[in-house]
Amino acid sequence: METNIQAWLIDAGGVSEAFGSRGRAGETPPRPGLRVKVAGASLERLQALAEAAGPLGIEVRWDWGASGGTPGAERPPGPLPVPEAARVRNEPPGRWSQDAADGQGLMLGGSQEQLQALVERWQDLDPQAALALEAGLRAGLSRPERFRARGTVYPLARFPYLLGILNVTTDSFYSGARHFGTDAALRRAEQVAREGGDWIEVGGESARGGTPLSPEAEAERVAPVVAALRARIPLPVAVDTYKPQVARAAVEAGASLINDISGGADPEMFRVARETGAALVLMHLTARPKEEYEDPGYPSTLDAVRWFLGERLALAREAGVEEEQLLVDPGLNFGKHPRRDLEIMRSLKSFSALGRPLYLATSRKDYLRDLLGLPPEELLEATEAAVAFAVLQGVQLFRVHDVAAVARVRAVAWAIHEAVAAGARG
Repeated sequence: METNIQAWLIDAGGVSEAFGSRGRAGETPPRPGLRVKVAGASLERLQALAEAAGPLGIEVRWDWGASGGTPGAERPPGPLPVPEAARVRNEPPGRWSQDAADGQGLMLGGSQEQLQALVERWQDLDPQAALALEAGLRAGLSRPERFRARGTVYPLARFPYLLGILNVTTDSFYSGARHFGTDAALRRAEQVAREGGDWIEVGGESARGGTPLSPEAEAERVAPVVAALRARIPLPVAVDTYKPQVARAAVEAGASLINDISGGADPEMFRVARETGAALVLMHLTARPKEEYEDPGYPSTLDAVRWFLGERLALAREAGVEEEQLLVDPGLNFGKHPRRDLEIMRSLKSFSALGRPLYLATSRKDYLRDLLGLPPEELLEATEAAVAFAVLQGVQLFRVHDVAAVARVRAVAWAIHEAVAAGARG
């Protein structure tokens, strides 16, 4: 049996509305409930799962995902149809399911009680599906209250954290982020602290282009800077690397968060996080770092990204990384057409279904450049707009170049966020 099935809580609004009803005359009004997507399995398997849901009064729809996850046609009487053109795939462990990337799956709508009853019904029929649905409900219905990095707890019921970018490189895509050498790095770190940053994130190698550094060379570049920052600057330090050897050296020098843009492509990174207690950001990436990125052609961007991150979180947990150490990043700009970045931005709230804090790097990114036709040096206002929107969508950590400007944006956006939340509570 396939074991890579996953489930996500898409929303907790009115189920009928979520399934396409817009409240037209004569229609049943939306009823409170939850909407869950189940994907990553063959159509035959999904059909069997759907048939078990019907007797519980759960609304069931196919979702083909061809337009980014838009619900498909309503369920006809009798068994759910399996299109002749449908492809059934069985992906090996450690690979995201192409079915999930295609968006192929089931939409289930019902109350929490109905869906919990479905978990019990599926336990005999398909234990893996039951576990996936139970985990998806648990993650989606809870909101992380904190994350933990090397024993220090960072609460999330406050305005978002800003991580000031400090690249000790000579080839960063944005010239304002290059601070090669310890003296330049210290000046930049002092600026980040002065302007309201919460963390300093050190990177020793550009993610794109250029000659790759060996782990030894990158560690020699990064670790002394981290040590100097910890001795001089009263802010925690993160390291931006996908190489476990570099991550370990940086943590031993004083870093407490690892930003891995490969999403844990090297399993040794999980071991580093487990043994050191460092927080670990897992990012969605379609290729290896330093490779040429090509748009993967996903019919459903959101499903593919959620699937990948869900799988990487599961692998990290299996490797012994604690839940509160884990964060996720949808990976704007990495191997994605600008329209896919906009789709991710539009749907940032949907990543709360993963149950972990959302980390976002939108500062001066290519999709902003393409929208405005401007170089990175002229994208401050675009970055501010993107950050303001993302704060309102619930993003909890931002990786930024322009700390002072973004700190002001954060303050206003968070005040609006809190006012909206207070209004919703009545």
